[in-house]
Amino acid sequence: LTLFYLKGLLIGFLIAAPVGPVSLLCIEKTLEEGRFSGFITGIGSTLGDALFSALAIFGLTAITDTWLGEWWVRSLGSMFLIYVGLRMLLSQHTMIHAADFIHTDMHRNFASAFIINITNPLPLLAYISVFAVLDMSVAKSGYVPSSLLVGGVATGSALWWLTLSWLMNVFREHMHEKGLKWVNRIAGVVTILFGLGVLYSVFM
Repeated sequence: LTLFYLKGLLIGFLIAAPVGPVSLLCIEKTLEEGRFSGFITGIGSTLGDALFSALAIFGLTAITDTWLGEWWVRSLGSMFLIYVGLRMLLSQHTMIHAADFIHTDMHRNFASAFIINITNPLPLLAYISVFAVLDMSVAKSGYVPSSLLVGGVATGSALWWLTLSWLMNVFREHMHEKGLKWVNRIAGVVTILFGLGVLYSVFM
């Protein structure tokens, strides 16, 4: 049983790791508000990863395929990405000190990352592909091992966000307000391009 959990941990870490819109959002929040805010942002994505991995391993992908296949869902996701990118690009960013963390909008960061993740079909496709290659399913493994696998995925995903937020916080200690402004401008432009790319794929 431990092996299933460890496999899930490795899968969750590796699927969460590639740079994408949530990574850019996590980086922005860490540099602006500190590692805890960046970590909470990433955990929003972890919730989406846990949901997708559960749907993939328990054979409920038809439900999610229908959801993600709807053009309006992907359109809303792309518009939300563009909105997040514009906020990164146009907002006045300042570094918040540790004593002020309680005043930051942690719940909004969490929700933003979750929405970005669940409106993106790529994580689900990644979990379906990996589980298919490894020949993993609830029918072959059973409910308890499959549940441990999903738990491992959530842990691995969370571990990636902990790692990323910690690394960015180290970088943050050597960054000034001007550097933060340029990082957020670049992240904003890239996030907008992600959103435009998704929007293009919907109608083409």
